[in-house]
Amino acid sequence: MGSMLGLSILLEGLLSFSVVCADSHRLNYCFTTIWSPKGSTPPQTQIIASLDDVPILKYISSDQKLQRLADWLGKVDPRHWEDLEKIAKYYELRHQHTIQRLSPSQNYTDLYVYQVKFGCWIYEDNSTGGEEEFGAHGRDFIFLDNEKRKFMASVGESAALVLAKEWNRRPNSVRRQFDYKDMACVQWMRNYLDVKTDDFPKNVRPEVKVWGRSSERKTRLHCLVYGFHPRPVDVKWVRNGEDHVPSDEMSPILPHPDGTYQIRVSVEVPTIEGDTYSCHVEHSSLEDVFTVKLDAEHISHTEKRRTFNWILLSIALVSLLVVFIVVHIEKSVYIEKSGRKDKATNKPD
Repeated sequence: MGSMLGLSILLEGLLSFSVVCADSHRLNYCFTTIWSPKGSTPPQTQIIASLDDVPILKYISSDQKLQRLADWLGKVDPRHWEDLEKIAKYYELRHQHTIQRLSPSQNYTDLYVYQVKFGCWIYEDNSTGGEEEFGAHGRDFIFLDNEKRKFMASVGESAALVLAKEWNRRPNSVRRQFDYKDMACVQWMRNYLDVKTDDFPKNVRPEVKVWGRSSERKTRLHCLVYGFHPRPVDVKWVRNGEDHVPSDEMSPILPHPDGTYQIRVSVEVPTIEGDTYSCHVEHSSLEDVFTVKLDAEHISHTEKRRTFNWILLSIALVSLLVVFIVVHIEKSVYIEKSGRKDKATNKPD
């Protein structure tokens, strides 16, 4: 059944119109199957598809329906969704069968997780690529080797070696996976991008925010670039207008719900009087490099805060000392008065 479905979608894709993408894009599918061998319920599977890191499709075992998470996907041919839903159901059963085979050999008695990451991409020069990786209980397990064109075990476990060898003995199955990855997946992505560009501006300029925290010896600089589209962007810190400062912390390019992206780049530099720093951003929506200078008002000084804390601590200590002195004096006076009273009441006969 899987090969016939793959062939039908593949032929449909090859006959459809292809767009030329000026920017890189990714289409990823993440299959997650969870099963408790001790439980009475069958394994449960969830499939999430993401275009440029934004979820667009979802399939859950309990619903048995493919859900579109973006309105613009309604412009795609309905037959595509029917075929894709059949493929999802086929691989749901296949992965549930695999997890039941693997779990006894892994000695996981409470909960077992089996994952498959399948995806493809289109580069800026319109070249394409793809990948398929399998994970078992949070570890790499098997992957589809693009050069050797067969499944390879990622680990030396006997279960992975046996399963990879078994899959490779079915040449039609291996060929089908390469057809999905290298041809069908790419065509699906082109079809999605073809309708998506009508609803979203091609180029959206980034917003940039810079700030820092300075101590006597070091200064931590942060540059947040957000609200931009498409995804590719280059962000770096520059010292004195010319020296590139390599970042020691860079977040992934994260998607916003509105389809734009954000990234944060941070670096720690020595605090030297006279040095200036600026964040430089390159993006397809900009004609030139966008530069934002880090001014004095963008920097918070931890030493000032420490000084303030020391002042508060000093005040507190002085207050405690005053209280101690007062209490000590009162206690001395009380003892002295008590001594006098004792002497008065204990006169010799």
